[in-house]
Amino acid sequence: MALLTRGDLEQTRSHLTSWLAVKLPDAGELEVSELSTPGSSGFSNETIFFRASWTASGRREEREFVARFAPSGPQLFPNYDLAGQFQLIKTLAEESAVPVPRMTWLETAANVFGEPFFVMERVHGRVPADDPPYMAQGWVTELSADERRLMFEAGLQALASVHAVDWKACGLEQLDRPGLASSPLAQSVAYFENYYDWARAGDRPHPVIDATFAWVRENLPSVEPDVVLNWGDARPGNLLIGDDLSVAAVLDWELACLGSRELDLGWWIFTQTMFSEGYGIPLPAGIPDAAETVAIYQAITDYRVRDLDFHVRYAGLRSALIFVRYCAVMIEVGALPPDSDLVDNNPLVQTLAKVMGFESTQGDVTALQLNRAQN
Repeated sequence: MALLTRGDLEQTRSHLTSWLAVKLPDAGELEVSELSTPGSSGFSNETIFFRASWTASGRREEREFVARFAPSGPQLFPNYDLAGQFQLIKTLAEESAVPVPRMTWLETAANVFGEPFFVMERVHGRVPADDPPYMAQGWVTELSADERRLMFEAGLQALASVHAVDWKACGLEQLDRPGLASSPLAQSVAYFENYYDWARAGDRPHPVIDATFAWVRENLPSVEPDVVLNWGDARPGNLLIGDDLSVAAVLDWELACLGSRELDLGWWIFTQTMFSEGYGIPLPAGIPDAAETVAIYQAITDYRVRDLDFHVRYAGLRSALIFVRYCAVMIEVGALPPDSDLVDNNPLVQTLAKVMGFESTQGDVTALQLNRAQN
């Protein structure tokens, strides 16, 4: 959906108005206004905020919406199941305690904007920024230590609510991937082996990633815990935080799957480590470190976390693999030169090397931030 990013707001408004008129056949005096986009959208989806107002049964209605579009160009993942995301979030909104937006419409036809999209009700709040990292500047740093603690505890409570979903009762068996392997962890490893083959440019080696993959294959836990719904991209940057520092909404479900609690918890801890140690930023007071994070989660869930070291390392590997694809896309669109070493020399890979005990090239930790800020 490139109309809005090209600045053609009027054409986008016209398309949305015509489309909504079909979805709301009894609405009169339909108007679409206040179109905007987030500060950054990345390659996984494109997003529009808008307000719609109409008259129905003699009353004026007004609501705020968010439209999310399938990617229109190079993308981070080989398959983008927009309909699956819509159904998952809709199910969670209707049948669970997970705070998610209320889903309204799914449009699978591509004749409106060129790509399928869905619309959900807008939830207001603030997101801890990735770029620049919320550890370094922005509204999170302006909170008191007690407020940060409250916010992160709320985030872990939200994560626990995801894991508490009765995925069988909710009909989420489609998130299982038995064609890849028999167990969820083996499925995940097989998926990312295939993903790595797809994501990287040719046969270029990536020493830290390749060594970590070998370690993961050799050190798979012998016992898998109970299977739960996994958020997939479990981190503060995908939380919408309310004014009272509670979680207003859990966002971004592209990587949702079935697996152990540790898959999500390892991802949470690794990404936090990357955004702090990876950028040379001390953990701000009040933000729980890895041990405190585990203790808080265990207190919330009455569950004993196991094999955490493996899952933090495996989370770092998965993050690095996605960044391999990110760099390939950046090269494809001309935002990076073909010989760029960013793919192997960035805070993410440096953090992975550190948690693995490997040596790694030491580059400018601002490289990732600066290259992302240009797009």
